[in-house]
Amino acid sequence: MTRPRLECLFLAFIILATAASASDWPRFRGANFDGISAEKDWSAAWPADGPQQLWSAMLGPGGSSIVISQNRLYTMGNVGNTDIVYCIDAETGKEIWRHTYACPLDKRSFEGGPASTPTINGDQVFTVSHKGDIFCLDALTGAVVWSKNLMSDFKGQRPQGGFAGSALIDGDRVILETGGVGSSTVALNKRDSSLVWAAGDDHLGYSSPIPWMYKEKRAVLLFKSRALVALDLTGGAEFWRFPWKTSWDVQSAVPIPAGDKVLLASGYGQGAALLQIKDGAPVVIWTNQNLCSQLNAAILIKDYLYGISSDNGPQATLNCVNFNTGELKWSQKGLGAGALMAAQLYQMRWQIELFFRWIKGHLRIKHYFGTSANAVKTQIWIAVAVYLMVAILHKQLNLPSTLHRTFQLLSVHPFEKMPIHELLTETGVQNSTPLSHNQLLMCAL
Repeated sequence: MTRPRLECLFLAFIILATAASASDWPRFRGANFDGISAEKDWSAAWPADGPQQLWSAMLGPGGSSIVISQNRLYTMGNVGNTDIVYCIDAETGKEIWRHTYACPLDKRSFEGGPASTPTINGDQVFTVSHKGDIFCLDALTGAVVWSKNLMSDFKGQRPQGGFAGSALIDGDRVILETGGVGSSTVALNKRDSSLVWAAGDDHLGYSSPIPWMYKEKRAVLLFKSRALVALDLTGGAEFWRFPWKTSWDVQSAVPIPAGDKVLLASGYGQGAALLQIKDGAPVVIWTNQNLCSQLNAAILIKDYLYGISSDNGPQATLNCVNFNTGELKWSQKGLGAGALMAAQLYQMRWQIELFFRWIKGHLRIKHYFGTSANAVKTQIWIAVAVYLMVAILHKQLNLPSTLHRTFQLLSVHPFEKMPIHELLTETGVQNSTPLSHNQLLMCAL
């Protein structure tokens, strides 16, 4: 198991922990739509009863998660059949502003309230209610820039559980799911709400739109009620679609793109499938029930997926699945249902330790250079130069092994008569190692 970088995988029940560096989380699933935070060097040394609570706030029922930009926290709730968009100081918990509008609580499969997450884009915040109310708000003041309704303005069709997808901002456009005939997906000008394009007839599946590069073109992946669809972000033309049906036409978990591959997963007995786009059409690489993402998508770290798998909350398991093969590596019971996040922990510390381990390893070869002060200095400069050279070449050549593993191999085999390409593609180096469920702190480069 490699150790240059530590990753901490944890259930994303909202908590506040001490962090040495802050990072924005401007939309659902984070800045890169992958559920992975860029924050690092935060403390995971929690007491038995958990990290210290800095503040709390009553928001009312709802399924909206939290987004953060410039130390301001945005989320949604419902109190007295009134939806509330909150802007809160992330450090103090003090409310900065709120925007309210009439909207019934509408208890569905949960307590009711809003089901989508706000999207922050520069000086604007975009929200979607379960009744299809769209608001573009000023991020600093909460003033309404413009508003629309998915049903009355775009002939949208509200699914049984209400509108749940978050807005996607792409350049000067905001992408929204309506479920309407001829306008299942719409792109609006984010400044004035004018219609840019409308496409499709599919019913909604509760998922949020996810951007994706397709043949050097900007595309959007849309998990409709009975298919995964890829559209051109420029004009809404359909690139391809892949049929995917569940017993209740529920597709809540967002698709996970990785290069020319896309992972989709659902609950309700369907499971997951990995698609590869070949000649403009999706081809199934594997499909099984090792990952049943009923509500929340998994997280992809290197070659492994980590996600809650269940059709029933109490029976949920945390599963680790090989992204490329669909093989179940391990499964952990007893954590319940929920969402996942991944965050870096002490990244720079382990990079520095790797560097000094490399130097220490070179200083052991004393009989080649001697033990005088000048000889030791020479060894140190040689070690530094070799370290930098190997690190640069490792990145430029995109070697399959981790940097740590590469250094291990060079340290073990420096004088063996083995071609360098065979050394760096040695059996056992090609595949990364999945994170272990037996630890909270888990290693991955």
